[in-house]
Amino acid sequence: MNLKQITMPVKDVEKSISFYESLGLTLIVRAWPHYARFLCADGNATFLCTRLINYHGKWRLDLF
Repeated sequence: MNLKQITMPVKDVEKSISFYESLGLTLIVRAWPHYARFLCADGNATFLCTRLINYHGKWRLDLF
């Protein structure tokens, strides 16, 4: 199976950028504070970190 995109909800996009770059992913889009997109090391898939939002004490994921 060849995936096109994987989306991961995160609480802190900046920390996630540092972490995933250290794993060898290449940052291709930085739309801080909302999301970051990486190119996976193998294949053509991209990896997207999307910010979770705390809304009245509950974590919510806004996809756009």
